[in-house]
Parts: sequence; C-alpha cells; structure tokens
Amino acid sequence: MKRPLGVLLPAAILAMAGVGRAAEAAGHWAFQPLAAPPEPAVENGRWARNPVDRFILAGLEARGLDPVGEADPLTLLRRLTLDLTGLPPTLAEQDAFAPGPAGLTDESYGALVDRLLASPHYGERWGRHWLDVARYVQGKTKVAAVDRVDMAEPYRDYVVRAFNADKPFDRFVIEQIAGDLLPETGDRSADLDQRIAPSFLSIGPWFADCADPNSLRMDIIDEQIGTTTQAFLGMNFSCARCHDHFFDPVPTRDYYALAGIFGSTRILKENSKNWRDGRFLLTQPEATPEEIAADRKVRERIAALRQERWKALAAARQGLLDRVQPRLGDYDRALDDLAFLPAVEIEAEDYNGQNNVRRAALGGGMVVETQRERLQWVGWRADLPEAGTYTVWLRCAAPESYAVELKLDGKSVLEDHPLPATGGWDEEHFRWVSLGPHLFRKGSNDVRLWAQDHSYLPRLDKLRFLRTPPNHWHLINGPAKRHGLEHRVLAELHVDRTAWPPNVADAERFVEVPALAGIDAAIARLEAGNPKLPRMPAVTDHDRITDEPVHVAGDVYNVGDEPVPRGVPTFANDLLASPAMPPDASGRLELAQWIANPRNPLTARVIANRVWQGHFGRGLVETPGDFGIQGQPPVNQPLLDWLARYLIENDWSLKALHRVIVTSSTYRRSSGTNAAAAAVDPDNKLLGRYPRRRLEAEALYDGMLASIGKVPRQPSGQALDNKLSKDRAMYILTSGRSPLGMGMEIRKMLHLFGYDPSGVPVHRRDHSASAAQSLFWLNNKLPRYYATKLAGRLLAIPDLNDEDRVTRAFRTIIGRPPGPGVMEDTFTYLDHCRVVQGLGETESWSRVCLGIFSSDAYLYIE
Repeated sequence: MKRPLGVLLPAAILAMAGVGRAAEAAGHWAFQPLAAPPEPAVENGRWARNPVDRFILAGLEARGLDPVGEADPLTLLRRLTLDLTGLPPTLAEQDAFAPGPAGLTDESYGALVDRLLASPHYGERWGRHWLDVARYVQGKTKVAAVDRVDMAEPYRDYVVRAFNADKPFDRFVIEQIAGDLLPETGDRSADLDQRIAPSFLSIGPWFADCADPNSLRMDIIDEQIGTTTQAFLGMNFSCARCHDHFFDPVPTRDYYALAGIFGSTRILKENSKNWRDGRFLLTQPEATPEEIAADRKVRERIAALRQERWKALAAARQGLLDRVQPRLGDYDRALDDLAFLPAVEIEAEDYNGQNNVRRAALGGGMVVETQRERLQWVGWRADLPEAGTYTVWLRCAAPESYAVELKLDGKSVLEDHPLPATGGWDEEHFRWVSLGPHLFRKGSNDVRLWAQDHSYLPRLDKLRFLRTPPNHWHLINGPAKRHGLEHRVLAELHVDRTAWPPNVADAERFVEVPALAGIDAAIARLEAGNPKLPRMPAVTDHDRITDEPVHVAGDVYNVGDEPVPRGVPTFANDLLASPAMPPDASGRLELAQWIANPRNPLTARVIANRVWQGHFGRGLVETPGDFGIQGQPPVNQPLLDWLARYLIENDWSLKALHRVIVTSSTYRRSSGTNAAAAAVDPDNKLLGRYPRRRLEAEALYDGMLASIGKVPRQPSGQALDNKLSKDRAMYILTSGRSPLGMGMEIRKMLHLFGYDPSGVPVHRRDHSASAAQSLFWLNNKLPRYYATKLAGRLLAIPDLNDEDRVTRAFRTIIGRPPGPGVMEDTFTYLDHCRVVQGLGETESWSRVCLGIFSSDAYLYIE
C-alpha cells in the first residue's frame, strides 16, 4: 500500500533524528563508565590539602588565577556548623573554637568536622536536603480515619536516622525502592526501617482532579517513575511515556518496562465498587511482626468476648420474647389507656445533604453508610408539628463504638458522643440509640450527623424525633402496674407498636443481662491495655504481577498488542547486566540493586553532585535532576568522577564524602573576591573563592528559634531525641508547636524563602532575592516576635552593660562580635530608639535584634 509523502516524510525525519540522538548519547559523558581520574599536577602543591584541591587548583592555574585566602576561624565555624547541622554555633561553641597562638590548625578544624558529622542534628540538616528530592512536604500526606497529622512522618524520621547512622548510600537506595522485599535482619529498628523506607514511592502528590481510575493508575506510575529516575539517576524517564525520549537514550519500551514494575506495586487501598473509596494510601502498623502478632491476639480475644456477649444477649432476647409475646394483648389494652405520643420518623436514606456517605441496599431496604473515610456527614430536614423538646433516636449498626457529633441548625449540640458497638453491620445488628433531648422549633429543622475526625459513621437506618412529656415515665407506671407488664416494653410499644419484636442488638434496651457487665469490663481492660498501633504507609507487591503494554501516545485506552516485559533501562547494557525479573514479584528489588550497582554510571555521580551542591550552593553539574544531554555539562568532570569513585571506595559513606570536601582548602576559602578573578571567572565556577549564598528558609527560622534557646543542642554521638527538636522548621508545620497565632506566618516565611509545598521533587532550592523578603523582615510579626524574645533574654542577664548586650546579640545571631564601626552604629540606633522615638528598653533592644536578623550577615553563609 502506498503511503502519502506527508506521512512518510515526518517519519523519516524522526528516524534520522533518532539515529543522531543515539550517536550523541553514545558519547555523552554521563553514560560513560565511572573512571578513576588521576590527580592533576599543580604548581602550588602546598595549597592543596587533599585531592579535591588539586582538581580545583588545576582549573584556576589554567586560567592564571590564584585562590583567595582562607576565611577567618569564626566565619569557618559558622559556615561549617550551618552547613552540617542547619544551626548557628552557640556562644559556648564559639568560645571553645577560639584558635591558639599559632592560629587555626588542621587538627582542631578536623575535630570540629568530626563533632558536627557525629551530631544528631546532621541527620536533620542533610535529611531535609534528601526530603526535597523525595518530594516530602510537611502534612501533605494524609490518610482518612488514621489519627496522624502527617502520614509521611515515619519516612521523614527514617531519612534522618539513615543520615545520622551514615547508612551506606547504596543500601539507602535499595531500601527506599524495595525495603519491604528485603529479608529481615533480626534487629527491630532495622527491620522497621526497611518497611518504612519504601514510603518514598507513596508520598507523592495525589491527583485530586483525576476522575478516571485507569488514568489515575497510570498517573501514579508515571509520578513514581519520574521521581525515582530523577532522584537516583539524574534523568526524568517520564518524557518517554508518549514517545521515545527526544534527546536521551530512553525508548518508550524502557518506560513501560519500568511501568510494569511500578504497576505491580501496590500503594493504594483496594478500589471498592465506588472506585473513589480506594484512592487513599495503603497503610500498615508501625510495629514489628512480633508486635503485630501480639496485637492480633488481643484483638482476637476481644472479638471472642464480643461473640460471647452476643450469645448471652441472644439468649436474654429469647427469654424476653417468651415472656412478652403471649401477653401482647394485655400490652395493647394498656396502650389504650395512654395518650397519643407525637413522633416523627425519617428514613436515613431520605437525606437532603451529605458528604462522603452513600445509600446502600440491605435486606430489601436501604441504609446510609460511609463512602469515603473523611469529612463524613449526613443531614435531614425534620418537619416537626410543634416547638419543644424532642428526644432524638438513631437506628444504627456498627461492629465497634464510633463517636459522632450532632448539629441542629448549624449549632453543635452533642460532641464526641460514643455510639455503642452493636455487634456488626448487618440487619440483626441494628438498634435504637438515644442522642438525648434537644429543643426544636416548629416546622423545618436542619439536623446533621457528623463523624468525628479519624473515625467513621455507623450504618444508619432511621431517625426518630419523639415529643415525650416531662412525666412520660410516670405516665407508664399506672397502666404497667395495673396489667402487670414490663415498664420498658410498654414504653417502647407506646412509641411504635409496629417495631416489636426487637432484634438481638436492640433487645439490650429491655433486658438486664448480668453477664454483659463483666464481658464489657473485660473488653474495656483489653482495649485500654492495648491501644491501636500507630500506622504508616505501606508498599507491597500486588498479588497479581503484570507487564504493561505500550500506551500509544500515552493514551490509557490505546495500548499495544504485546506487554513489554518488566526490566531495567537499557542505556547501560554495555556496562552492567540487566537482571532477570522474577515471575512472582514486581522486580523492584532487582531494579533497586541495578541502580545501586557501582558499575551504574549515574548513581554515584548524581549523589556526589548533590552533596557538592549542598556545600557550595551549586553542583558541579548545575542541573542536579538532569544529567542527560539537555542538562548542563559538569564544570569539572574529573573532580565529579573522583568524588563518585571516592564515595564507592569508602563503602558509599556520605560522611566520608562530606569530610573530604569540607576539610579541603577549597571549602575553607574566604568568600571575598579580587578584580582579576572577577574579570576571568565572574560566576565563580572555578571556585577561586567560597560562594556566598543565602540560607534556606528552615535555617533562617531555626536561627531565630535557637537565639532564644528553643533548640537545645543534642550531644554528638548520641541518637536524636525528636522531642527536643520538634520546634525546628522541618517539624513545626505538623508538630503543633509554633508560637500561638504564628502558624500562618511560618508558612508565609517558608514559602517566601524557597520552600516548595507543591509536592514535586525539588532538586535545587530557589535562592533568589526579592523585595518581598526585605519587607518580611520589616513588617511581619514573626521575626518581631523572636527579636522581642531575644531582647527580653538580653535584658534579663544581670551585670551586662550596653556594650556587652550588643556583643552578645551579634554573637548569638551571626556568630561573631561586631567590629568597632558596627558597634558605634548600633549605639547610635539604640539611642535613636530610646531618645527620639521614646521607646522602652525592651522595644529598643527588640529593634536592634530585628536589625541584626534582617542583615546580610545573618541571611547569608559567608
């Protein structure tokens, strides 16, 4: 068949372009084997403290440049302490670091490096860097009906622990992709970490606008592929979802080979008939298998007690019926002596408003039940014949007790009201429960029943509004005594004669069963002694492992004939073997081991570049998430390769990599410049000086917090105590420990200074300056709050004169005392506040502290 030239020509062009791209990719630096570059010869060998310096100095000497001199000790102390812990040095740390007569020695500096790397705050600082890549956002990951503000909190804390323990990075990679598939180690904390770590795959953004479950499934797979490949390989494979990658060696088949792996991975609850029910994260107990087994035994004991309770109640019900049924005629005659009792009954399914509930068929009728496990409420219009007090009755069923809130005309009249466990969800489990007497108006009344947070609504069958007179109980007494009838039964028949006989669950309202009290007490003791285990995200393999076909042009409903076998990317086939995919597992473990293989040309380069970026503000590759052909080439590839090799040879120890970088002369340079360097290397890409850069939002906030003693330094070499760190910025949005009324201001600050709450991977924070940032220091109440607190602390220290207070304020905030000129300017401003503006001491000193907080010396790492 002849094809039109208009079709053949684009195809030919694309084919030729593909050949050109393949040729370019074959020689691309990032896809080459990781060599061991020799240390370059340099003229000024005495300047070089370690190989890092030789690679840097070679570039400088080639351009005829010399590095600037070393920074002063206090600048180095602040730089290093902020770099490795995200916190400013304390006054005691400044005093202890004072160099001796010979100046700063390599030994004292090395001891400082070792102490900071051993600090439990190191994991918080560098864990936060990784959490950006893993797209963790405080409080963004939530699961309905689970009482946890931040479901990603266990993953966050795992990352902090991993960095503090210097977990080998290759192991860190494997755990985050496939920790749940690793064999148990026998160590409780290690095994728990292995189960927590794959939360990396499940804390991504939720596609709330997606109305198609099939599209949602592929969108989640796409997000996992993109995040994983960018995080560990520095390439975004998502570009190949619709077509072969236009630039990098990533064919569409590679994308769908990975899609089969992630598509065989389960992170969501199972979809119900209403698929929206299944859009929540799959969770698991945050506990060891032994703890889970012990909990299960207790739950089984509770279930057995409830079954025993049900049998006792069923026997009591039968006794009730044996007594009442033969005498129903007497009950009817007694009812003739009683006045009509006004009551309005509403079928629960006849609601006029709801959120996350639905109608469901049950036993030939309809009930209302939970549809989605969050923000559940259902409302009715109760049209009452007269104003007055009505008792609200609810016919409901649930296997355990749930607390509800009742709102009348928008006003809450009953909160945290526990509804009894009725034994189950079925017809036999429904019973009437009183929600108490409430005042209603004549005519239409808005009635809403809400589930409490992290809980459910029971199944609902009917509502009843009963207009009982104040003496109703006494009115029953006479007819009951005259006819020798049971008071409770007669009272119920007076309300609704047609509702008799009660089922098993509802019989409890009419009988006294001595055994129930003991059973209920035993259940209460077991529940009190065995609180529900906390939950965390779960990642598992699907029961059914499947390969994914190519989706033509990314169309979910236009797929190829043959599934693509699950597999790893092919760009490195000539460097390391592709693992075979097991037929009964997703292949995540094989993928993780392939990524962590030291022969993989990308993994070590990518993380080495991220570490370098963390210390210098800019990576040797300025596009840390894109090592492909469209990314920036490295400014010093031999150094990058040397760092990557150094990491692998030191058992993938990130702390070893930090140490060799921060002990180099390159890192210890001053941030000052000179005219020659500015002319030849205006962007400082050759690193002849230390690159001055603005602190991240978290470090800026933590610095203010630390100035008033709210971040106690935890000793090096000890495990992190999270309770002592919960005020820090990386926890504060979910810890509930922000200063009263300041939560919104903290969010504004974080967003203003580069924190990205969108939930996408962030490979490099935005460090740009803006007028809004300057206005923040001038106008926002958050820095004023901390400045005032610090002023109060300064004024509370006895025997300090103004000069001492100024010195202490500068040392506390920027880690150094002021020079003579700055001291004079500060006194001038202090006198202006006191005399010209007539401010009190606290306000005057508050403005001084605020001025230091807003200075470049505080905002930037020099």
